[in-house]
Amino acid sequence: MVRIFIRPYDRPAGQHPGALFTRVDGCVRKSGPLFARYFSLPLIMMDSRRKTILFALSKHRRKKQRNRQIWVHPLLESRYLEGAFFVLFQQLKEDETKFLNYFRMSVSSFDELLQRVQTQLQRQDTNMRNCIQPEQMLAVTLKYLASGCSFKDLYYSYRLGISTISKIVRVVCDILWSCLVEECIPKLTKERFESVAAGFEKRANFFHCIGAVDGKHIRIVKPEFSGSLYYNYKSYFSVVLVAVADSNYRFIYVDVGAYGSECDSSIFKESSLWKSIQKKSLELPSAKPLPGSEATNVPYFLIGDEAFGLILIYYGFLEERNFHRRKGFSIIASAEPGDMLSVPLVY
Repeated sequence: MVRIFIRPYDRPAGQHPGALFTRVDGCVRKSGPLFARYFSLPLIMMDSRRKTILFALSKHRRKKQRNRQIWVHPLLESRYLEGAFFVLFQQLKEDETKFLNYFRMSVSSFDELLQRVQTQLQRQDTNMRNCIQPEQMLAVTLKYLASGCSFKDLYYSYRLGISTISKIVRVVCDILWSCLVEECIPKLTKERFESVAAGFEKRANFFHCIGAVDGKHIRIVKPEFSGSLYYNYKSYFSVVLVAVADSNYRFIYVDVGAYGSECDSSIFKESSLWKSIQKKSLELPSAKPLPGSEATNVPYFLIGDEAFGLILIYYGFLEERNFHRRKGFSIIASAEPGDMLSVPLVY
């Protein structure tokens, strides 16, 4: 069977244009959300362009299936003698300042984190080789997250294979999230919002604010067949992290993974937080007058930069008002019948 790319609009009728299909012996099967599909075609029916594509694909396949010449590279065999974990790590633990500079984390925080995830990270030794210990796996992951270095840099410093490092980072991050999400980003409740509002009132003398929302582009390598979905206005490929933070700069809500080509406001409107506010399934603090005033009930709100238009919920309906300005904050508010109908911008 020969597989080559054809245009995405040559899809079966009724299917999504972003789906990937495979045609094998006349049978079309859906394979995944990519902007291309494969199909089989006899070699004698191909023109020169298709033969060139076929040759490139076959060469790529042979390259991927190349057998290893050695079982373990000599550079990796010296891990226990020259690897950064066995040479440098213990020395760093004796110097709190250097350890903090290297891992962006104190020794006590590292030990506490290791204690929480050690059981899930522990692997079993085999007759072929010894397993990588949880402490080393956590050190590699924290170094990658703290410095932003590449897997190739970690390969030469920690003497671990690139594919091994890639798997370690994914596994450790998944375990860290599952172990810490309930503690670090607990479920939002009315009491939680009131606590956040009290923090803004104390630190900034800013009343009724239940969080500050903003977005961050996380640079990535362009995924295959993704077109311009991940290409952002800053001229690189990314996914978007939209987060709500409290007065101590700590996240109370995150939404990550949106396409880089989308804007922050549209991502926020599709987030579970905003949908739950729209459906009133998330209880917010009741509107009340500001301190020193009893005239008007002021709702609790989120603040954001100019990327977020003024959004106001009133009588359960969504009303949007876009203000053109050079700088300032938008108020994203929730109001109830009888409350004020508009909220001024805060500069």
